Amino acid sequence: MYSLIIIGISVATIVLLKLLSDKNLIKNLNLIIKILAVAFTLTGVTRFLLSDAFIEVVSGMSDPLQSFLRWGYQIGYAIIPMSVFFNSRILRNIASYFTLPVTVLAVIFYDDTFKYFLDTRGNGFDVPTEVRHIQYIIELSLALISIALMIISNKHIIDIKNKKEVGLTLLLLPLILMQMMPSYIPSSLLKELNLTTGMFGELHVLWLCCLFATAFLLHFILRNRTKEQKYTFLVFLSVAQVIHTTSQFLKGFTYSRLPLQLCNVAGFFYLIMLITRNRKLFNFCFLANLVGAAIALILTNFAPDAQNFWNIHYIYEHSYVVIVPILCVSLGIFPRPNKSAILDMLKIFSVYFVFVFVLGTILNGLETTPDYGVVNHFYMFNPVVAVEYLPFAGFTGAVHLTFGTFEVYPILVGVIYVFFIALNVIYYFISQGLFKLSDIIRASLAKKEEKLVTK
Repeated sequence: MYSLIIIGISVATIVLLKLLSDKNLIKNLNLIIKILAVAFTLTGVTRFLLSDAFIEVVSGMSDPLQSFLRWGYQIGYAIIPMSVFFNSRILRNIASYFTLPVTVLAVIFYDDTFKYFLDTRGNGFDVPTEVRHIQYIIELSLALISIALMIISNKHIIDIKNKKEVGLTLLLLPLILMQMMPSYIPSSLLKELNLTTGMFGELHVLWLCCLFATAFLLHFILRNRTKEQKYTFLVFLSVAQVIHTTSQFLKGFTYSRLPLQLCNVAGFFYLIMLITRNRKLFNFCFLANLVGAAIALILTNFAPDAQNFWNIHYIYEHSYVVIVPILCVSLGIFPRPNKSAILDMLKIFSVYFVFVFVLGTILNGLETTPDYGVVNHFYMFNPVVAVEYLPFAGFTGAVHLTFGTFEVYPILVGVIYVFFIALNVIYYFISQGLFKLSDIIRASLAKKEEKLVTK
């Protein structure tokens, strides 16, 4: 029944909007399509906050249909708005010939998916069943309407005779599927992986190798593309990163899962940076986010089972944090940071640091803390944890101020702030050295090619 309701709503809305557009009663149909596409993504991301037991009860191919369906459907959160906002035939091909059929399948298997929403083993917020139906009906309807109107408005049909277009579509689809794989998919499809998960264990080393290989591969694929194509792909990566970051709410809402840690908030910074093409924000991201990611690359804290949700989430999130700013420079989207980057980083980081300090202090002192846990941004709220990572920082807990239920470690906060700023300055000079080394290598290769041509 619900599947028929979704199809009915979608068809009626598509026909109505097209008729109104044809009669000039709607002046800008494309604007409406963009609003619908964004509304779809926001509706889908909001659903992460609601109870969904799938990630808790499915493992080892116990429900492969639902696993693959969810995997294919999730890329629509990025593909649909990207296909509407950017004039990319490749993205529109994927939206039209992959995301649309998958969404239709999601409508057909509505009941199969919905049963996990009602399972009491889910961790998200519980809301009335009627509300869940309304939310999911709206989400699926928005997906169908957005894609259909995009196709109709642009008269989009894949150019089968264009081998380059078809080839790029087939090349990018599996790449996008891998980039946007939900963190719970490995555990839902694979039996336990026997990989060591300690620092620099097998999982850690495998991740680092895949990370750097992916960065090189993406650079190689994109280096000869137009600047607009490079820019479009980086925006896609940032949208995918935001979706991935917010997906941690599938495990339930806590204060610590608010996307406020530097690597959590990176996706939002990257998206704003790219949309506004703000060089100052890029300078901050290139320094502060990469320094934070470098710390995360080394100080891993994996769960025992390799394909655990949190392990995959950690790997994907920090991979995005590393790859996006590096590609922004290597592909020429933003110029290499100069000395002004240090000042830009200092200003933006100071505002961010004060914000998370004040908010974290408030959240940790609220009466709801027992229900939603505590936060420890930059390890500045717990000196015991800070000492585990910085053994020399034992003295930082010497001063402990309390104001009712609120508490502050001023020395710890000050030391972490100065220490992180110092790391950023050191990294800036390291990056300048790497840029010079890159220029020398390129010049040397160019000379060799020139000699070969003259011969």
